[in-house]
Amino acid sequence: MVDRLFQLRIGITDAILSEFERHSLVLVLGETGLGHSHELRAVQIRLGSAVGRSELIDCALPGAAERVAAMQPHRVLLLDRLERADLETLRALKSFIDAGGHAIGALEISELRNSYSDAIEALVAEDPSTLASLERAVRIRLEPFELEQIADLAHRHAQQPLDSATVGAIQQLSLGRPHWALDLLTIAESGQLVPGPRPSIRHDRLHELNLPAMQAASRLAHGLDTQTLAAAAVLSELDPLDPASAEELTGGDLLRELTDRGIAIQYGSSDLLHVPEFIAVPLRSTISSQELEVTRRRITEGLLSLEMLGLPLSDRDAEFCARTPLSSEIPRAAQAAVLHRVLEQRLTFGVDGLTRALFLRAGALGQPLEPQTRVRALAGLKGAPTGLSALVGTAIPAEPVPRLAHLNAWAVLSAESGVDPSDPHAFAQLDPAGSSEASTALVLSRLNDTEPLGSDRATITACAASHPSPEVACAAGILQVLDAVPRGAIPARSLAAAARTLTGRMGLPESRVLHHLHGSILLGWALNTLFTDTLREHAEDLRGVARRLPAGASHLIWLGHLEAAAGALSAGDAHHALLEWQRMEQRLPMFLPKRLTHTVALIARALTAENHRDRTAPSSVDTTFTGIVGYLAGRLESLDPSVVRIDVEEQPAPLVAVAAAHRRAFDQQNPVELLRIAEHLCDSEHWAAAENAANAARRIQLKRRASGAVGRCDRLLERIDTAITLSLPWRMREQIPRPTQQPARTPLTARERTAAELAAQGLGNREIAERMGCGVRTVESHIAQARAKLGAANRSELVERLAQEHADFTFGARIP
Repeated sequence: MVDRLFQLRIGITDAILSEFERHSLVLVLGETGLGHSHELRAVQIRLGSAVGRSELIDCALPGAAERVAAMQPHRVLLLDRLERADLETLRALKSFIDAGGHAIGALEISELRNSYSDAIEALVAEDPSTLASLERAVRIRLEPFELEQIADLAHRHAQQPLDSATVGAIQQLSLGRPHWALDLLTIAESGQLVPGPRPSIRHDRLHELNLPAMQAASRLAHGLDTQTLAAAAVLSELDPLDPASAEELTGGDLLRELTDRGIAIQYGSSDLLHVPEFIAVPLRSTISSQELEVTRRRITEGLLSLEMLGLPLSDRDAEFCARTPLSSEIPRAAQAAVLHRVLEQRLTFGVDGLTRALFLRAGALGQPLEPQTRVRALAGLKGAPTGLSALVGTAIPAEPVPRLAHLNAWAVLSAESGVDPSDPHAFAQLDPAGSSEASTALVLSRLNDTEPLGSDRATITACAASHPSPEVACAAGILQVLDAVPRGAIPARSLAAAARTLTGRMGLPESRVLHHLHGSILLGWALNTLFTDTLREHAEDLRGVARRLPAGASHLIWLGHLEAAAGALSAGDAHHALLEWQRMEQRLPMFLPKRLTHTVALIARALTAENHRDRTAPSSVDTTFTGIVGYLAGRLESLDPSVVRIDVEEQPAPLVAVAAAHRRAFDQQNPVELLRIAEHLCDSEHWAAAENAANAARRIQLKRRASGAVGRCDRLLERIDTAITLSLPWRMREQIPRPTQQPARTPLTARERTAAELAAQGLGNREIAERMGCGVRTVESHIAQARAKLGAANRSELVERLAQEHADFTFGARIP
């Protein structure tokens, strides 16, 4: 652990040592959890191992003042937890510096306003020159880690591979503080971390864990009364607030106390305030449930007052209000409006205990649910057939948007209930003269079966191109993709343009009733980017759409799993790709069309087959999906281009086309084309497949003794090796499961090595021949083979290459 923090903070360590050489006192400051103690240890290691060169003293421990007073000025004084130093320790530090000593102290800013401030004031009163000493001190601030650094830290120290949602929870809750991140990793591995759109920490068994950073954070609240502690705990359950709103909800004195203690802190670079969950969790165990409930009710009433004034609450604050039972002082209609909104969003991703409790609370308020919400609630609580029965008894709305939502619900619930969604009774109320509505019914019904489009393909193609509803046009485009991909093809018309046209409507109040259909389109578009090899190009567009949808944070979770699965597979780690894909399946929204869920399941089965390819793969696994997965994992033989079937207005899927070219080049033993394909795959970040192509090219060039071309292959393989390591932060390079392949390098024979080493020393071929007792042509052959195997373009490169390959070779050593 210490080593990894040192690596991530090496620039800070350099800065501290640089300032230390010029100044007598260097202060390292930062918020709690930023790794002050580790930084001092890193400095101590860099100062050297000479006995007595430096001494590290913890100012929070008894005897610190005596140890500082005993220090000689020629030694370096390192003071940990200086913010907890008492007056005697600070006096001893002042004397040490006045005597010419050099000191480096680490302070947590959150605790500077406590005893440390009092001790400094007392010391200045005794000796006014203390103020000048402090002003001359150099201050170096520890900044929070970047998200990528926190992810790297968590991955490197995890006992088992972490999925993207768990890493995201650690990133979100740690606020860039590495020690918090390491404690959160411990919490996650004990099953106490709850990933999700609003990650949280279960606190029932935290006392059993060794959590030094959380214990340090809990000291910030030492001495606070229960009312202030309750306010802190409740503020942690809300989105960040502007200071005025936070003061209005909690009271000015309470908020000032929390900010002074470093409990309520600034949210990122904004002016908003929040209480981190990491700090709040240990506080909750010290507060009675009654005190918490009183505080929650008071703050909920304040939030609902804002909602009644026309200032809509955030999703998180709305859910907080929905969970809190209220008195009759708040109008029932206001409470019901928030409850219904929360229920609508929670129903998108399933029904749990809290959702059931909220339904009971909504029923008690006597405000009827919207028809679509009621149908989906019944489907979630009682099953799809019950929801379908309720939908049958509901008139089809006349307005276009609610009407489309109704038809989509019918198609999805029919498929889930085992009813043919194209049953004419389902659409008995449709306008027979409305061709666009008839095509809408066709698109939705075919999206909810898994059979090939067959004779409907032409109509679906026309809908994708010109349907007046952007939702239906997008759904038709997705249907085309899902129909074509099992045959190794994609539609000639890109889905991206239609999807971008639709994104402007997603999330608007007037289209919220379509959010289930919009969620389906988002998943279909994401799958399309996998099949068309455009995920990197459209990743930010997909995330932007997810954020605009109701329950957008939950959509971002499954989308993150999809991106992580694709990245892992492209780097050759099919095991982690399967883990991420399975997590994605678990976190997908409800009420998805059958063809979408079927495609997701096919990919899951293909990933499973790739992870168990030493066994017989299930016969039901689609060969194209299995082939694409295997090819991305680095196995050229897994995808047979001969199974591709392209229809009119279609083209080969990009990866299938690349795999076909890869196979042809391999069969023809064409190293130039193989290397070109490898470079193309690198540009697309399909590292494992690129490695396969580059290795094949290298083996061919090696046989041909083309040393320059072998060197080019080596450089590309080094690039791939680095990229795979960066792409898979959860695994060290040597731990990544790789496809079976021949070694990238063929070892030199004893005679080749002797000839190469003599050539590297500057001997000519005739001299080498005399030394080795062979002919000049034999020497030329040995050196050419060595250069090809080592990828050396000329003799001058042999020294470097030989040194890399043979640790026992030293330039200038003579061969007897």
